[in-house]
Amino acid sequence: MKKILTLISFLFNIVFVLAQTTNYYAVTKTFNEQGYTYQCDVSGGRDVTLYNKNNKWTYVDQMKKGTNTPF
Repeated sequence: MKKILTLISFLFNIVFVLAQTTNYYAVTKTFNEQGYTYQCDVSGGRDVTLYNKNNKWTYVDQMKKGTNTPF
């Protein structure tokens, strides 16, 4: 019984890891959904940034309020 539970747990973990490594976005895309425009930027490797295209703060560094100096 212990071997069966270990096998089931092992198979579940393998499926869970494989589901996380699926690459859904290979190139940069723009989506138009429900009146909003979303941009999906794919950079080198597996880094993906999904954001509202009208957002002006997406690639801006954080600033201290009032002094406008970066953290």
